[in-house]
Amino acid sequence: MKHKTLLILIYIFLPAVLISFIGCPGAKRDELEFYRSKVDSLRTLVNNFIIDYNRLKYESYLEKQPFLIVNLYQRYGQLFNQEDINLINNLLKLEQRPERIERLERLKVFIYEKIVEKQTAGIRDRIEIVKYYINYPSKIGNANYDELDRILSIETNQRKRKFLYNSNERFLTDLKNINLKLLKERKEIIIDSLHFKSYKQFASMIRQEDLDKFYQTVQNFISSTNDFYFQQLYEFLRLKRLSQDRPFAYDLPFLNGDPKLSKFFKGDSIKNIFTKTYHNTGFFIDSLSNLKINYLSQSKKKSKELDQLKTSGFEILIPNENYLYINQSDGCENYDAIFSESAKLFPSVFTKENLFEFNYLGGDVIPLTFKNLFSNLMDESEFLSSNIFKSNRLTSEFLKLRSFKKLYTVRKLCADFIVEYLFIDSIQTNPDSLLQIYSSILGYNISSGDKMRLFSTINDYYQEAELLNSIFIEAMMKTKIRDKYGVKWYNTPQLKDYLLKFIERGRFLTKDKFLVEIGYYDLDPRFFFNEIISMKEKSKTIRQR
Repeated sequence: MKHKTLLILIYIFLPAVLISFIGCPGAKRDELEFYRSKVDSLRTLVNNFIIDYNRLKYESYLEKQPFLIVNLYQRYGQLFNQEDINLINNLLKLEQRPERIERLERLKVFIYEKIVEKQTAGIRDRIEIVKYYINYPSKIGNANYDELDRILSIETNQRKRKFLYNSNERFLTDLKNINLKLLKERKEIIIDSLHFKSYKQFASMIRQEDLDKFYQTVQNFISSTNDFYFQQLYEFLRLKRLSQDRPFAYDLPFLNGDPKLSKFFKGDSIKNIFTKTYHNTGFFIDSLSNLKINYLSQSKKKSKELDQLKTSGFEILIPNENYLYINQSDGCENYDAIFSESAKLFPSVFTKENLFEFNYLGGDVIPLTFKNLFSNLMDESEFLSSNIFKSNRLTSEFLKLRSFKKLYTVRKLCADFIVEYLFIDSIQTNPDSLLQIYSSILGYNISSGDKMRLFSTINDYYQEAELLNSIFIEAMMKTKIRDKYGVKWYNTPQLKDYLLKFIERGRFLTKDKFLVEIGYYDLDPRFFFNEIISMKEKSKTIRQR
């Protein structure tokens, strides 16, 4: 009788007890489906915005106009606000599956970034307009803001380099002031409206990076490469007959350039080398239905060279609509560009991911890594001998120059990151001190032109971290590729199957997961430095043949 009474009590009270602990399953399910439906609608709007954003950027390129975004944000006036964040947070409280949570977190990060961009779009557009009106007259035509280093690299007269570097003072001063205003307003939005503790905390979320730890990684890289870098710097100063005591910022691009070598990269050979190289790796890139390749005709007038469209790739609608424009002008920079811009599109072109967040969101470390892998074909002596140079001497000279140029480029990215890191969170705000830090990393004397250029460009949320990560990871990945396929890995059709294991997943892999999948557990910049040293040593060996 007692047992029967106990069973009756359990039968009566157990449902109430369970409901008090876990809630009503039906109500929770209804709430979950309600928020999923709301977020799906939000996701559709964000997807449409990204496609329109990509198309606007593409059309601006074709029309040779600045990429302006104010009107686009006005069209999507109800999108990107705190209510969108609250909606996602409500669903995050209910979701349990890791994949669904990961998708929501990526969507939330993207919306946070666009909330800030939307509210400061007018200032950002002013920067693009000022850049558009900056031009530098040169022997190969009028160069725009982004092409100054290119024309400095071919200008043999130091006085003319100085003149070019110091020109456009009014525009550059405006650019610096607008950039600082943009930074100030973004910090206020991030801290006062979005309630983050600091700009750096917000940027760490955007970049999915511990920026304090990364700062130490960058500092260690600078320290470990100092001796080699300055040895190379002084060697090229001697070769170019410049004073070791008096190099200036406008001299460094000249040290990194050599028109006599660059002329061997023939524009009329681009199409053949481009397609043949990809065919050799198993990628028949010229027969893909979702990648339209446009070969731009080579200019016959040198004065118009800089008026042509640059080699550029565009993803519009992943995976169905992608474009690649290839400039067929002479020059090593253009060869670099055709491989980097094409390979950067691989995760968009070859993806088999069906989920929006894993194709569009999550950062650019994956596409940038493949961009670096194929642009760094120019590091390979056998590739150069087969396609570009017909003598060991020329191959040797090019590798020697490229070794220095690549290390300089990476140290410059490190300098950008360090100065922004110190300045933005007010660790060091004195312009003279920041200039001294910057110039000491690259090894030049400060001039008046440097002061007006300080902060004429400020990358969004320490973008240098993403660029540096992709450079270091590429060197680590290439070590594994060489172990697997040998030094002529770029002549191996089986390479395609190996790379597709990563490329077909779009942007699904985070930096840390990507490292694990290629066989590592942490980022190690020493692999990149070893590539630089190896290139220099290879140059010596080839020279002695």
